[in-house]
Order: sequence, then C-alpha cells, then structure tokens
Amino acid sequence: MSETIERKNSLIPLVGFFGLALLSASLFGFIATALMALISGQDLSHFSSLKNYLSDPHASVEFKVMNSFFLFGFSIFPVILYRLLERDEVLKDLLTWKRLNWKTVGWCLLGMVATGVVVDQINGFLEPVIDGWMSAQGGYWMELDRSMKETYALTSNISGWGDWTISIVGMVIIPAIGEEWVFRGVMFRYLERMGLKPNAVVWISAVTFSAFHLHPSGFIGRVLLGAALGMMVSRTRNIGYPILAHALNNLLALLVG
Repeated sequence: MSETIERKNSLIPLVGFFGLALLSASLFGFIATALMALISGQDLSHFSSLKNYLSDPHASVEFKVMNSFFLFGFSIFPVILYRLLERDEVLKDLLTWKRLNWKTVGWCLLGMVATGVVVDQINGFLEPVIDGWMSAQGGYWMELDRSMKETYALTSNISGWGDWTISIVGMVIIPAIGEEWVFRGVMFRYLERMGLKPNAVVWISAVTFSAFHLHPSGFIGRVLLGAALGMMVSRTRNIGYPILAHALNNLLALLVG
C-alpha cells in the first residue's frame, strides 16, 4: 500500500512538471514570435506558426533564435522553477554539476561517438522506409516530413560568426543542458522514486526522450542515444557527463549537416 502511495506521489509531480514545461514552452514560443515580428518589421501573423518560419527563405537566423527561446522555455526554465518548488535533496544533487573526472569524460565522449556511428547505420537503413511510409500516408505525415527536412536544411545556410554563435547556443548548448535536466534529471529522479529498477528508468526515459522529438524517423536511433546518456548518469550520478556527451552529439550533427 505504501509503495503504491509513493509511486502516486512521484507520478503526480512528474506529470505536473511536463505540464509546466509545455505551458512555459507555449509562452516562450509566443514571446519569440512576437520579438521576431518586431525585429523583422513584419506583421505578427507572419510569424504565428513554425510553418511560416520554415517556408521563409530568409528565416534561417530567425528560426534558430526562436528555437532557442522554445527550447529554453520547455526545458531549462521549468527545471529551474521546479527545483525551487520541489524540496528534494536527491534531485538537487542529481542536477548539480559536480567535479568531473576527465578520464570518465573521455570514455563518455568516446562512447557517444561509437553510439552515434551505430545510430547512423540504423537510421540509414530505416529512414528511407519510414519516409516512404510517411509520403504514402500524405496529409499530416507528409507535411511533418517536409517541415523536418526543411528544418535540417537550415543548417546548411550557416555562415559568419553571428550565425554560428546562434546555432551553437540554440542547437548544441541549450538542448544538451535542457534535455539532460529534463530526461536524465527530473524524470530520472521521479522514476526512481516510483521504485523502478535502474535499467527500467534508463529505458523509459530514453523512449520518452525519443518520442519528445515528435518524428517517427530516427525514433529507434534516438532511443539508443537516450539509453547511452541515461547509463552515464545512472552510473556516475553526475549530470555533467551526459550534458557533455549530448553537446558533442549535437555539434557533430550540426557540422555534418
């Protein structure tokens, strides 16, 4: 009976956290679109949706700034706020960047590169199949596929120090910190409080992390990446290792893209 109560008491704040994250993401997304409308001198309705950003050939930097606001709103901001509201010393300890062992850092980064190679092979095999299925379905799925491809295409337009700075902050640093705090920090802690075994915590957080990206293409690959990052924090209890590994993965994807 007490175990059931403990799981319920852990599930409720976890659901509440993701509700807060979605609410703050909507707020930050609205602020970002309004700012971009003011900066560009265009009517706010022109920047009222992600589709408008993607269809605008001059929206490269604007998209990345907006994306940075959105990611900050979804991840870093609610984690900071939730930490202030939730008096959990284990969560506090898990989210704290502790002293790093650089030998462990090296192994984590090497492991992330190796995982990335495996993921690339898996994605290379599965993506044509999934993309073909999405195109055949048409409607929502075809639009989602087109939007994601246009999003990735923006990375090929990076030029100049300003563009690179925005890209690295918005596509490398913020996602690495924010997503690790969310999926290997807050979510990890509450899954542990529900009494789940370490392996179950790692894989549940990995599947959720992959599903969060809202695209079926690359789903299995993202699960494997999430599991690798989860094992790092599970064994070291130091969020710094998966943040660095995640940042390396995003940086390599940005450079290759």
